[in-house]
Amino acid sequence: MSMNQTNKISKRCLALITALSLILTMVVVAVGTIQWPEKLVGFEKSDLAYSQWTALGSTEVDLTLPETLRAMVSIPNEMDVSTFQQATPLGDVSTGDLMYDYYNYGYVVCAEAEEKYAAGEKVIYSVYYAGEDGGVASVGYRLYGSLEGTGDLWFVCDANGNIQYGIIDVPVIWSGAYDGNTLGTYTYTCEVSPSSTYGYNGTMPTAEIYVGDPESEAYSCSHSTEDGVCEDCVYDAYNTLQASRIAYSTETTNETAEYTQNLEDYMTANIATVKNSGGTGVTEGIITGPWVDYLNTLWHNRVKTMVWTGEGEVIPWNTAWTPSAVLWDGTRAYSNDHDADWGAIYYPDYDSTTKTYTVYYGSQLLYAMEACHNNPGATISIMSDINLNGENYAWPGVELTTSVTIEGNGHTIYNLCSFTDQSDTTKGFATFVQGTGVEFTVKDLHFETGLLVCSMTSNGTSDVPDLGTSDAANISLFRWKGYNTESSFTLDNVTANGFIACSVGSCVSVLIDMFYSGNANDTECYNTITNCAVSNSYIYGMDHIGALGSYTSNVAFTNCYSINNTLVGYGYHSGAFVSCLNNRSTFDSCFSANNYMYSAMYAGGFTGFAGDGADYTNCYSSGKVEGFLYVGGFTGSADAGYQSVAEPYNETITRNYCTFTNCYSTALVGIRTETSYSGGFIGRVEYAYDRYPNGQNIFTNCYAAGEVGNTSTDLNTNEKVVGGFIGWDDTLGTDYESVYINCYYDKQTTAMREWVTGYYDTSTVDTSGLNGNLTNGITGVLTTDTEKSGAGLTDTPSNEGFVGFTNNFDQIQAIVDKNSAAYTLKVSEYVGAPLDLGTVDDVKWVYTDEYYPQLSIFSDANNNTSAWGTSTPN
Repeated sequence: MSMNQTNKISKRCLALITALSLILTMVVVAVGTIQWPEKLVGFEKSDLAYSQWTALGSTEVDLTLPETLRAMVSIPNEMDVSTFQQATPLGDVSTGDLMYDYYNYGYVVCAEAEEKYAAGEKVIYSVYYAGEDGGVASVGYRLYGSLEGTGDLWFVCDANGNIQYGIIDVPVIWSGAYDGNTLGTYTYTCEVSPSSTYGYNGTMPTAEIYVGDPESEAYSCSHSTEDGVCEDCVYDAYNTLQASRIAYSTETTNETAEYTQNLEDYMTANIATVKNSGGTGVTEGIITGPWVDYLNTLWHNRVKTMVWTGEGEVIPWNTAWTPSAVLWDGTRAYSNDHDADWGAIYYPDYDSTTKTYTVYYGSQLLYAMEACHNNPGATISIMSDINLNGENYAWPGVELTTSVTIEGNGHTIYNLCSFTDQSDTTKGFATFVQGTGVEFTVKDLHFETGLLVCSMTSNGTSDVPDLGTSDAANISLFRWKGYNTESSFTLDNVTANGFIACSVGSCVSVLIDMFYSGNANDTECYNTITNCAVSNSYIYGMDHIGALGSYTSNVAFTNCYSINNTLVGYGYHSGAFVSCLNNRSTFDSCFSANNYMYSAMYAGGFTGFAGDGADYTNCYSSGKVEGFLYVGGFTGSADAGYQSVAEPYNETITRNYCTFTNCYSTALVGIRTETSYSGGFIGRVEYAYDRYPNGQNIFTNCYAAGEVGNTSTDLNTNEKVVGGFIGWDDTLGTDYESVYINCYYDKQTTAMREWVTGYYDTSTVDTSGLNGNLTNGITGVLTTDTEKSGAGLTDTPSNEGFVGFTNNFDQIQAIVDKNSAAYTLKVSEYVGAPLDLGTVDDVKWVYTDEYYPQLSIFSDANNNTSAWGTSTPN
């Protein structure tokens, strides 16, 4: 996006905000002319009205207790409810996407709102109240509009739209004991402000303040146990799933796979928008209930119903052979009588020489995948587009126990539904296919429109076998677990568009969910994902939420992308490309563009949590990222020193740090809400303390240019929790200090001015004279050139200001190579030393005035998509 375009958008947003302010002012005046009863009926949030997490050492001044609360009042007798005039709530696009204030109230608009507004019918909003188990216990209803003599406001109504109460903002004051230097939970109780004429005789709402230590290891998922399995992520279900699944029958049958549940019923039963209790597991005592309310409300309002692709009827098998027109009817092929007309009931053709099944129909595909259980090394060749009729039938999620190759031949599978109905205890997870300990390859296959739902309940349980009380939902098209190099996974040119993946459990993505319990000393990635993409999809879950992958292990991603997706994760580790990593993974020439990532803890525009020696090369992110704690435009966190091995430290490990080379982010970070420890590129740079020494993250040729923070961000204090490039670098001043080489952030568009980093440990860092620029190797530059500051980030590099990016990688490698003499020195002894940056790298980067630097492999993507990914990295 050019700077001219950005300025135009900013002006339009400013104009919109100004108009909204004027309208809201008129509304307040109008509401104020009504003489509402002074006795309040109650508060919308009758018990816990607000909660906040704050860092150890904070003071009461740092608390942001609300000055008003929403309360219900009776309708005055003289007011005629029949005069109700419906209005449409005003939206706000100033934060990058369309948002409404009622997202903060827990209101959910109905799916038919647009049609009802147009027809003049009442549009009733729902409020889903959480019960003790976290599920939806009851539903309230709201209308928006005016009565005669009022301005537009919200009203409490019944399910039929009959108005019962008005809703107004009442000023309150708070009282309670607080000690920011002591860990714990502190309760405040409100009372109606003495300056108000309103009164209330019931129990007053409360607020809870959680004081936590951001340096505690409890705030990061270690992913490390003696057997290599993460105790937080709970993957034990993988090991016993196969024994409890359907015994695949070799008999001729046409049993169907109808299902009765639907997405709307699941959401309204399990995803509450008000009175959520907050975080669980790793996030317990950190993520507050109101934040979960906000995320769940946003999800409900973004995802209303499943819209399937195309319409049609099942064509009788004896009609002309037109496989693309045949809708799957939930059966597997069951006949070998080829004397009759060819059709979907017949077994697919099988070539015993090449061990290839030739498939045209959904029923044949199901048969072939199940037949592969007894035919290792077989190939399934799909020769036609297939409509799996997900509106009426659920795909069973076949598990593979032998090595298989699926050749898509460029065809598309439409309308896949994998919905694990809780009443059906024979099914496993929501997936297209899953494999354990086998070599699995999928090529040239596309998925258009799909629904993936694992029916875990809101209290973290499921009737699905082997899930038990585990929080692992494990949703994805491909689910795979490998143990060694002989059980590798390959995806090549596999795409998914228009999916909804939803569960209140963890590990939810569209493309792949995988776990590789191999050697932590792996220097190569045995699993490859190339030329793959997820687009225009909606993804919801608790922990480990991603578009292409959740909890990916030992994977080499190349030329892959995530675009136009909305992701909501109310736990930790969520990224718009992948959630997090276990064992080494690499990313080369990949991007995450125009995605909206809403999460709680460890959230990033590309990756939520980077660790295990991950390498990111030639990658970028754009869009918007919101979170509660540790949020970054590119990654929520990078952990140097982490290994998937048991204590003590294994000296044979050769890679235990992350590298970011030629990467950038223009994503907006935490714009609408106040976010702790967020940065334009990374939320938190951390190390694994004394457990895993000799791990130092390396950032080379990276930049951040997206806005960070919100209107409440105060840059005039050293006690900040946001920064232009980093939210918090807890490696500063330690032997594990991260290395930054030729990195930048835009001081203007990030709105961070001179502050490259936010929080830091004052006990280890000498801050004298540094004015917030605590990190050598990261330069704050302006957007455009000035005589005083030199070139800006949107200019052609010059000798001052923005000097471009280096291509002298031999020298950089010598600095950071563990085997070199330089590595044995403390970082402070060589970072900042003279470095010959060589010539400006005009091979990898494209510099165009008024545009941010672009990687050459992506620079022509907007105009010539066929050229994307064809450039050879240098």
